[in-house]
Amino acid sequence: MKPVPPSADELIKVLERADREGPEGALTTSEIYAATGWSKDRIRRVLAVAIARGLVEAVQVWRLGIDGRPHKLPAYRVVRKK
Repeated sequence: MKPVPPSADELIKVLERADREGPEGALTTSEIYAATGWSKDRIRRVLAVAIARGLVEAVQVWRLGIDGRPHKLPAYRVVRKK
């Protein structure tokens, strides 16, 4: 297996921090952008690599929208090793 690219390692560190800090332990792409400053395209590319390697999984989380109502959104978290 090829080594994990440095940007995927950085993403995993950001997601691990979220895992320690919140009950959901997952971040949306907008939250990843806020934490890293990466473009949305870069985030998607890095997520695709991390998901394909089994390092990150997609989940659904509730977040308040700008209209004040809760919305179910895709989010990403580190796969917990058993």
